Amino acid sequence: MMLLLSLLICAFGTPANWFLCVLASLFGYGLFWFSIWRYAPKQRFWAGLVWYAIVHGIQLSWMATPFYHGTYIYFVYLGLLSIFSFQFALFCSLMHRVKSVMALAAIWTLCEWMRQYILCGYIWHPMGLTLTHSIWPMQFASVAGIWGLTFWVALTNFSFARMIQTGKMALFLFCGASPFIYGGMQVWLHQGQIAQAKRLDVALVQTGLDVEEKMKIHPLDQWKMVIDPLMALKKVDLVVFPESSFPYPARAKLFPSSHEDIAAQLSKELNADVVMGLEDVHEKRCYNSALLIRKEGRAQSYYKRVLMPLAEQLPFEFMRPLVATYGIFDFFTAGSEPEVFASKAKLIPSVCYDECFGQIVREGRLKGGELLVNLTNDIWFHHSNLPQEHYFHTRLRSVENGVPHVRACNNGVTVALDSLGREIAKLPVENADGSWHRGVLEVSVPLFSYRTIYLFFGDALIISLCFLLMFYTMIKKKLLKKSGSATVLTIF
Repeated sequence: MMLLLSLLICAFGTPANWFLCVLASLFGYGLFWFSIWRYAPKQRFWAGLVWYAIVHGIQLSWMATPFYHGTYIYFVYLGLLSIFSFQFALFCSLMHRVKSVMALAAIWTLCEWMRQYILCGYIWHPMGLTLTHSIWPMQFASVAGIWGLTFWVALTNFSFARMIQTGKMALFLFCGASPFIYGGMQVWLHQGQIAQAKRLDVALVQTGLDVEEKMKIHPLDQWKMVIDPLMALKKVDLVVFPESSFPYPARAKLFPSSHEDIAAQLSKELNADVVMGLEDVHEKRCYNSALLIRKEGRAQSYYKRVLMPLAEQLPFEFMRPLVATYGIFDFFTAGSEPEVFASKAKLIPSVCYDECFGQIVREGRLKGGELLVNLTNDIWFHHSNLPQEHYFHTRLRSVENGVPHVRACNNGVTVALDSLGREIAKLPVENADGSWHRGVLEVSVPLFSYRTIYLFFGDALIISLCFLLMFYTMIKKKLLKKSGSATVLTIF
């Protein structure tokens, strides 16, 4: 019964369901670990494999969407589930060798942290995401980022299992309450400063077009769809278009003006800077880019740094015939440097998946950025939960770096956040009839930002702590054997 209960809590305990998310962050995983603790290692392995495959399979189900990808996406989906279920199962089978709940939490944190180095990086559905169900516990990310949240959730759940074994509640109560207490203090400390901060008037464009519509509708007609609402704005400092705002490269002479020419004219008419996502060709290389355009023309460029396998980059040459069947013959070159756009505020640009990596956003913040600007296109997993799941991950960047955040999507969550990660305004993703919502979000963004612990240390703080805990446990293991300790979880 406990195994089934833990499965349901953890599988559906995402930020979309705050109640189950709270339960998952406190004891959902702990119920499972306590249930299998007395199993033999082989039994724990198989229990962990099946349990995690179901839990993560439900959470990742948005990926099993063949509308644009075809049936090969099922193999990708099952392959990822196999890798990460095996990782969790191996962790479960070896738990009995580690008596310290802090060391166990550290090991699992390192397991999730290592996933971001697989291909383009896999960051979906880490355990720490369960602490983002509300604004208060989410503030804990300002200390050690998403991996710090994972460590704390794992520690809380292991301390719950320890409490059931020993009856000692102190550690569990401390772990469960700390994120809320810390978050409440953060909100109390900064909300007054946010209210009094200077503001930037921003217009976020949500084009709301399918891939087919982008290719069938003439680019000039696509521009007309968004220019009329923009020209109706009374005052705006910055206009933000999404990733791949329009088809064809930025400087291609199509009608006969280029996209850059039209954006420059728009900038002149509105007396506002324009940031837009377009394909850019530079030195015979093609980039998925974010461009800052003023009335004089292009001012700065940022090139997407994390490219998606098969769609934007070719990870292995033997896959070329496969992607060719989907009409993909050319690929982007990855950018390598952070950039800060010099507008009326210092902007930290990112394109789509870039914003899922805390260290990438942090680099721009360290260069003096005051406002995170993300351009995204979440159309590729058609009418799935991807836009929502993507948003749950990316709003953490505001909290980690103490910086406000605006986000323009073609089909996804177009939103403005303050430096505490609180929503200022948001557009719907879809209309009532299921069609993509199209519109312009006019929002006044408070530019208050503050320096967080994560900004100083990045991921190095929590990852170093996890390695230190592992080494400490290895050194102490011989002493534990000599003392004849029982298999009861301890703190250290």
